[in-house]
Amino acid sequence: MGNLCKIKGMRDGIVIKLDDKADFNEVYNDMCDKFRESSNYFKNASLIIGFEGRKLTEEEENKLVDGICLNSDINVLCVIGDDDKKDEMFLRLKKHFDPTHNYKDKQFYKGSVRSHEHLESDQTIVVLGDINPGGIVSSKGNIIILGTLYGTAHAGTDGNTSAIVVCLDMKTSRVGIADTIADITYKNTVFSKNKVMPKISFLEGREVVTEDITRDLLNLIAMQLN
Repeated sequence: MGNLCKIKGMRDGIVIKLDDKADFNEVYNDMCDKFRESSNYFKNASLIIGFEGRKLTEEEENKLVDGICLNSDINVLCVIGDDDKKDEMFLRLKKHFDPTHNYKDKQFYKGSVRSHEHLESDQTIVVLGDINPGGIVSSKGNIIILGTLYGTAHAGTDGNTSAIVVCLDMKTSRVGIADTIADITYKNTVFSKNKVMPKISFLEGREVVTEDITRDLLNLIAMQLN
């Protein structure tokens, strides 16, 4: 193996340090070799991936993630980058998910949903990205957005009134639960003033209510996802 990339562990994932002088394809091939040879070590772990040492384009980052998936059984939960606040919130939220849980009944979508795009699912969906203004994500199950919700999210589209919408940051006023699609009612807490905090939306009576995620609400999320 070459020395164009180095893999080191971090909390809940791994960081891959990339050589910034070598040709990208050479770095990519070296990384693939390392993951292929260490596939028995990682097995089918669900990990957060971080890249450092080299500025990457979106296309290059996507190619590296694809290379990891093709040469190992790792489930890439998310790629963390320069947004330290969002990365920190992701880590705080992620630790409340059981890493040994079987997620086969859930759909993962990596990337942002763009304006005028509509992402639909028949099951709980975890979006590893933002929902941009004009973008829509809908699901018969729950919606977990590990990013910012600028567009519209509609959970429980088959009439499931227990469905929830969770996101790291909410910049929208349109959220739907079951048959109710409305402007959200956001309940600020003393902890949320001037801070970006993960949010949860749920149906309370006939009203879609959005609150900051507290310890009790995290327990609710865990129950909803089991």
